[in-house]
Amino acid sequence: MVEKTQTRLIAFLNNVAHKRIVINPGIKGPKTIYQLLQTRWNGDASRITDYARATIGVDTIKDVYDCIRAFKRSSLQIISITDNFVNPTPENYRDINIVFKDVINDMLGEVQINTMPLIAYKNREGHDLFDEIRTIRANAAIEKRELTDGEQALLRHLTEKSREGDDSSFEESLTLNSKKIRIGIYAVIMRGDEILLTTTQAGSQTILNLPGGGVDQGEGFAAALKRECLEELGCEVEIEEMLCTSEDLYINPEFPDFYMFNLYFKANPKGEIDLTMHNCKWFKRSAMPLEHMLPIDKEFLRNNPCLFSHEMT
Repeated sequence: MVEKTQTRLIAFLNNVAHKRIVINPGIKGPKTIYQLLQTRWNGDASRITDYARATIGVDTIKDVYDCIRAFKRSSLQIISITDNFVNPTPENYRDINIVFKDVINDMLGEVQINTMPLIAYKNREGHDLFDEIRTIRANAAIEKRELTDGEQALLRHLTEKSREGDDSSFEESLTLNSKKIRIGIYAVIMRGDEILLTTTQAGSQTILNLPGGGVDQGEGFAAALKRECLEELGCEVEIEEMLCTSEDLYINPEFPDFYMFNLYFKANPKGEIDLTMHNCKWFKRSAMPLEHMLPIDKEFLRNNPCLFSHEMT
């Protein structure tokens, strides 16, 4: 039954992947399943979701989210989507994990979406490090004991080595046509019929935009957004959900050597906002100051009419 699901999965992906690379690792092996049952699923085999599995390889971080949109429009019966770019693992491993159901036999499977530089690192070294980390933890779990001091020290070393490799490979995913892709993460914070904007300098322009900014090296998107909001608003925020990403890469004429790619999240302040820190202002959703906003943010407003009732051109 698993083999048939695997066959159908690969055929489906080859049909919808277009120019993306489909990687078929085969069904999960018994050793890996046993380790995961001991360390992650507490012996509950019903929680295994990736007997059948495949990976989609893409070039850049923008392609990752384009791929998600393609899957949502397809006939794939999606159960869940986990975004490890927003919240990377402790080893800073990043990918998109989609759990799906085979409508023929109800078997669950998983599709991973990742960039080719991250896949190359995983195949070169990352998976071996992950397997060593997993084996150390599995052995302690199977023997029902705590990790020894030596094992804890080794885990710290392996985790740090994995983080360095994953971070470096992710940076390789942020280049297209010799230009760097700058990832921006922004918070949509509402108060009734109003939305919060901050004042910032973009080259020679003073603009209004949503709270947020760039992602630092090694940061997950959620951690970056929380840091930026604390810096700009003087309070922490709770992230509810990702609303969308920009559909295209954007070049600010004042910074022609960079592409911009933005992700937008709905968020709520966990304390009182200091409006004076970045000259923050509340604006009616029906009267957004479009003349003072960048084109990439105007695109976000146009594509989310449920949030903004202003008629935009």
